[in-house]
Amino acid sequence: MIGQFALLGIIFVTLSICVTSALAFGAGSVRGWLSRNRTIGRWQGKVIGSIYMALGVRLAFQQQ
Repeated sequence: MIGQFALLGIIFVTLSICVTSALAFGAGSVRGWLSRNRTIGRWQGKVIGSIYMALGVRLAFQQQ
């Protein structure tokens, strides 16, 4: 029983490392592409700012 849990833990950790590494490498590629496209960067700032403003408005009108 203990051996099965240990094996399950090892499998989980191994898969987590693989997925996290893939996400990190993918994010690095996207970062390089975004840094070359200035138009995308400007729109990205506007979209993120709009999201933050919408979250602030939602928080302001939230009932207790």
